[in-house]
Amino acid sequence: MDLNILAYTAGFFDAEGSITLKKFETNTNPRYQIDVRLSSQNKTVLYEIKKYFSNKGSIRSKSDNKSVLELVYTAKHALYFLQQIEPFLILKKHETNLAIKFEKTLVRIYGHTLPSIVIYQREQMKNEMAYIHKNRGKFGKIDKKYLLPYFAGLVDGDGYIGILHKNTLTLTVVSKYQKFLTYLYKQISSGFITPNSNAYHWTISSKGAKVLLQKITPYLIIKKPEANLAITFQSSINSLNRRPLDKKTMLKRQHLIESINKMHLGKGQAKYYH
Repeated sequence: MDLNILAYTAGFFDAEGSITLKKFETNTNPRYQIDVRLSSQNKTVLYEIKKYFSNKGSIRSKSDNKSVLELVYTAKHALYFLQQIEPFLILKKHETNLAIKFEKTLVRIYGHTLPSIVIYQREQMKNEMAYIHKNRGKFGKIDKKYLLPYFAGLVDGDGYIGILHKNTLTLTVVSKYQKFLTYLYKQISSGFITPNSNAYHWTISSKGAKVLLQKITPYLIIKKPEANLAITFQSSINSLNRRPLDKKTMLKRQHLIESINKMHLGKGQAKYYH
């Protein structure tokens, strides 16, 4: 398997993925199942991930928001998916390891009642998963060799590329977890982190944003077109910009800004990297 693709998928999953341990009541034994989902309004990324992981799983619209699609893995397919991306996860590494452990306990016992100790152990893990979702504090680490594809997946999920005040390129990643962003910031050493409403924003601007985008663009899927436009925009900025801009330069930059804004509205074309 291509480890860069696994790292990208891990970054995207840390941004847009979820793990649930489900319980179904039956007439005999309660039935348990792990449920793994990746969500996006961009169908390309979900179909490419599905294709890469042996075309397993199913893609469907979210029940509460039809404009968002979900790639869903359950049972052994969920276990396989999680085992492949686990070495590259940061934010959701702890709950992924718990889900893998949980699935391995699900030995089917037909026609017999489950021992109470087995049911108790599964309930304990289910409760632990619920606790992690509310109190996520343990994070993984990633080998720096795979940081760029991982970061590309994260940007495709929770990133924003824009032009501030019509002259400043910005690359922003949003997360509820300051510790998570701080870890990534220390690996990349660029930008600054600020609190904003119920989340934290890690913002990299101007030349720093351009340099980072140039490094991750080969791995991007969803935001590859706007990243290329943003790089072109920043390349037009130089020391002569202290003087009044000529009309041709102003129109070129305005066109780039409008094109990036169209990408934000979902009118851009995303292509998978090879």
